Amino acid sequence: MPKFSQNFFLLLCLITPAVVFVLGMCIFPAIWSVFLSLCRYDFRRGLPVFIGLGNYLKILKSPTFPKSLFVTLNYAVFTTLLSSLIGLGLALLFNQRFRGRSLIRGLLVIPWAVPWVVSAFLWASIFSSDFGILNAILYKLGIINDYVVFLSKDFAIYAVAIATSWNLSSLTAILCLAALQSIPESLYEAAAIDGATTLEIFKNITFPWVRPIWSLTIILNAFTAVTMFDMIYLMTAGGPGEATLTLPIYSFRTFFLEMKIGEGAAIANIASLLGLIVALIYFRIFYRRIEI
Repeated sequence: MPKFSQNFFLLLCLITPAVVFVLGMCIFPAIWSVFLSLCRYDFRRGLPVFIGLGNYLKILKSPTFPKSLFVTLNYAVFTTLLSSLIGLGLALLFNQRFRGRSLIRGLLVIPWAVPWVVSAFLWASIFSSDFGILNAILYKLGIINDYVVFLSKDFAIYAVAIATSWNLSSLTAILCLAALQSIPESLYEAAAIDGATTLEIFKNITFPWVRPIWSLTIILNAFTAVTMFDMIYLMTAGGPGEATLTLPIYSFRTFFLEMKIGEGAAIANIASLLGLIVALIYFRIFYRRIEI
């Protein structure tokens, strides 16, 4: 067998498992979801019946969809802003020289490493109106006279966003800290010689250097927030009422609880489309930075 054929056969053997995995776990479910969204599932026959864009039109006319879309965008914007700002602040703080800095930097990875399931139950207990530690602290300090229901209709979406930001801000801080560590000390020394203030140094040296990485973490946080299911479902299950009914939760309820297969798949595809838009923005910013 020629050497080229041997190398090609070896390469084919190496990439085949990855190709099969991608096709089986990513591409096929996506195609099947789009197909189901264009059908009405007939449970008597056990077969999908093609109806075109009927499910999408029905969803767009539903009064629940605009509410769910608004909740999703509200949750995504609040989570993205909070996690990105906290992450950048932590990176700037831990970039300073102080005793025990290495240990604290090591602890910074814990929130990011904690699974969403564990994080959800942890924050649900913190926000609990019966035995939550947050209520206990506020009550002891005299800030509140009675325990507050943080997971109520008015505050639930923001409580879940805070819990999500706890995880996301950790990764943001780690990436931004890595960018800060790569800034040459000579730039700060030159700025000090020129008599630049702390604000001027941050504006002209620190922030421009860390801005590309920070911008990418903002997009990553937004993508995660738009497609988030675990944290919201485990903390509130979309409630109370429809207070935290984001598109992924709405799709889950429609698909599995109401057994409306086509409509549930259509909602999931709309949520995926929002995530795709965020991903396109991510790549546009990333490649623009590279070209610059």
